[in-house]
Amino acid sequence: MPFEILASLEGVNPDWTSLTLRSIGFLMLLALVAFGVTRLGKGWGKDNLTRLKADGKIILSDCRPLGNRQFIIVAQYGMHKHLLGVSPGKIEHLTKLEDTVRVELPDKTKEK
Repeated sequence: MPFEILASLEGVNPDWTSLTLRSIGFLMLLALVAFGVTRLGKGWGKDNLTRLKADGKIILSDCRPLGNRQFIIVAQYGMHKHLLGVSPGKIEHLTKLEDTVRVELPDKTKEK
């Protein structure tokens, strides 16, 4: 079918300006669709923790690894701080933290 169309245009001088503009328009449309798909795809696949942190409701104040994929985390919600133990498949509330008292540790480098 396309060869029949090309054969029928054998003696016709094509309008190159029109063909160029159509090609550029098609490429711009294709780029616009690709851009829309990538922007739409960025909103999908986020895990719940990232969404909560992005909303500013739960803040992970501190996180320390304990080894073997276990962590101890200080999570803050509003003015309340909680100590959480996290391991694969399990999150445990350890305690609610009260106002923290700063303890000064002695500097061992100044001794003798």
